[in-house]
Amino acid sequence: MNKSSKKRNSYNPVAIDHVAKQFGYSKTYIRWCIDGTKAGIMPDEVKKAYNEAVVKIEEALSNHKR
Repeated sequence: MNKSSKKRNSYNPVAIDHVAKQFGYSKTYIRWCIDGTKAGIMPDEVKKAYNEAVVKIEEALSNHKR
């Protein structure tokens, strides 16, 4: 048996939880929006909110390490 050749994406679980609560969608739907499985206006908004949350989390972690 061969290993799967599909690259698995890893997403920030804290950002996924935050965006899921913010929009009221499931975590699975949020992941679909981020990886492009879903198309439309709301998935674009979800992807934008996720990326903003990831940036804020990374900034907070980098400031905390100083």
